[in-house]
Amino acid sequence: MTKTKRKPTRAKPPRNQSLILPDLCATTSVFFLVLVSELLVLVWVLLQSGIDWIQLGYMSLTVQWIVLPSAAILCRLRHWLARRPLWQGWLVAFAAVSTVGFVVSLAGDWIVKGSWQDTDGWQVLRQTAATAIIAALLLRYFQLQQQVVDRSRAEMAARVEALQNRIRPHFLFNSLNTIAELIATRPVEAERAIEDLSRLFRASLREAGTFWSLEEELALVQGYLSLEQWRLGDRLRVVWRTPKPTLRWSVPVLILQPLIENAIVHGIAPQVQGGTLMIGCYQRGERLIIDIENPLPDNSPTAQEGRESRGNQVALNNIRHRLATLYGDGSKLYAAPEERSYRVRLTLPARLYNPREESNESLGRRR
Repeated sequence: MTKTKRKPTRAKPPRNQSLILPDLCATTSVFFLVLVSELLVLVWVLLQSGIDWIQLGYMSLTVQWIVLPSAAILCRLRHWLARRPLWQGWLVAFAAVSTVGFVVSLAGDWIVKGSWQDTDGWQVLRQTAATAIIAALLLRYFQLQQQVVDRSRAEMAARVEALQNRIRPHFLFNSLNTIAELIATRPVEAERAIEDLSRLFRASLREAGTFWSLEEELALVQGYLSLEQWRLGDRLRVVWRTPKPTLRWSVPVLILQPLIENAIVHGIAPQVQGGTLMIGCYQRGERLIIDIENPLPDNSPTAQEGRESRGNQVALNNIRHRLATLYGDGSKLYAAPEERSYRVRLTLPARLYNPREESNESLGRRR
């Protein structure tokens, strides 16, 4: 039996050791390049003695013939350059833009003069050198810009991970006390409570920024509610309004559990008679909407303390930071008291959950 030799795979360089270029094929990028190059030409002409419209037209045409083909070439090479070492990417990109500058300058001078014999080699050399200098400055700018973006992403990822992994100490202590009481009286329920708590911790240890289905998130919430139900008993009543089609949508891991915990800690637990927690999920167009509603605290001292607690706003602000990092402007968190209840409404893009895509994205983040 012969063994097949595996070909050694070339290691992909880290992002901060490769040349990462923006998408120069995008409409906004092309418009930006054309505008900036024209402004530079205009400034150059204004620095001369008076405005020579013929020179302005010639220089504008020459610069655009350098800028647009260079952008097209770098756009085609963008992904290839990202897989190469930084020095190699720099060399290829610099050589490509400089070559375009040389060819365009030479061709432009030949068209104006009408013959190769009359070509001004010194002018072609000056234009090529100017193109090379500007190309080096732009490549350095793109590199510094990418370093800033990578640093910002790393900081935001660390912040999201810290927010996601944050399990309140009082909840942990209450759960452990509940489990300790159940072990002596109801060992089967104690075992189930330990499983629910371990499931919650397992979710908090998942990689920051990962997603799963709404069904999995609600299953985690149900486990959390079981822990609180053993502690609060009949004081906690839950009403579910979750149509089956909505369970397939993708949501961030541990996005609902802190909101549910917030509703119980500040809306139900402080009240002597407890209250009803209402959880509803539905789709409206291309949006997934999740409503969480709990009764407003009464005027008892305990309830008043729950109402004035700053933990409510801290938890909501943490969720807002996570949503802003994951979705940008594509999500919304509404929280406000209504006539007889406090409502939190979470609005997310309605995207079907695909485990394969999620695993690929997680692999890419680890790389």
